[in-house]
Amino acid sequence: MLTPLGPGPGFVSVEIVDAKIYWGSCKPNKTRIVAKVENPEVVFSVIIFVRVKDAFEEDYTPWTTGNTMQNHWNGTFTYWLTANTTEGHNHYKNSWIQIQLVATDDMGEVIGRTQIYPNAISLSPCLGIMP
Repeated sequence: MLTPLGPGPGFVSVEIVDAKIYWGSCKPNKTRIVAKVENPEVVFSVIIFVRVKDAFEEDYTPWTTGNTMQNHWNGTFTYWLTANTTEGHNHYKNSWIQIQLVATDDMGEVIGRTQIYPNAISLSPCLGIMP
């Protein structure tokens, strides 16, 4: 089930499929992020920036340099965020993945940006016993 989040300028919606993921061998260990933009005829790409925040302290990893979301050419962009490959995923025992999306035109100029979602995705280690 998709969970709607409030968009920012240039975006109609941002949705996260699984709001809690695990690093290690437990599932879900990835989530899909779906963004819809306001002006699909001028948006060439959407870049997702990610950082990890400790669940209990005001401590963060640095923001990533950004990854390009898949453009479906109808105003919809998607990205699979995987726990084990998220930079800083194992830096804290329990944490939040924070995201921000930036829309650009075909010249690379910023034409829209979401808010920073402070508690977008809950991230925890897999504590289950595997056979």
